[in-house]
Amino acid sequence: MSISLQVERLTTGTVESNTNVIFDSTLISIGNISYNNATGVITIQEAGTYEFDWWVATQSSVSTIGAGFSLVSSQGDVIIGNSPIKTGEVVGVGVIEVVTTPVTVELRNSSSATIYYSTVVPIKASLAVMGTDDTGMTGPTGPTGPEGPTGPTGPTGAAGLEGPTGPTGPTGAAGAEGPTGPTEPVN
Repeated sequence: MSISLQVERLTTGTVESNTNVIFDSTLISIGNISYNNATGVITIQEAGTYEFDWWVATQSSVSTIGAGFSLVSSQGDVIIGNSPIKTGEVVGVGVIEVVTTPVTVELRNSSSATIYYSTVVPIKASLAVMGTDDTGMTGPTGPTGPEGPTGPTGPTGAAGLEGPTGPTGPTGAAGAEGPTGPTEPVN
């Protein structure tokens, strides 16, 4: 089974330090994965391997360490994307192996200050998730196994109700004539 999610941010604004990027447009959501556009949290409900590709177009920031964003999961994964400059694009790519579900993932501003989204491009940020679950595709049905031994006979069940009397059958052929009986004495 294929699992996919693609979200984008189309509105300008800011993202505070240590807060989530909020994507306001969901383009694709297939399989056991969902996105909450109020909190910026992705929830994965199926074990598998997931590739995350994302970028954020930045306009400016007063951060002293450049612009940085990190993909953070509830199972402890941290995938960092950063840039030494404060204007341009911050990109990140990574793979997360999900074993026990559910797992949440969020893209967070990991720089030391507020970052302003670019005002000159129509799409301010984008994130795509592609994954497959660990079950794989169902294979062909195997051959039928050998027949097992016959088990013991079970107990006899209760007698059923007597059925209705059937119609009278045809008259049979006449039987052979019997021997003549004894003669009566005459008086």
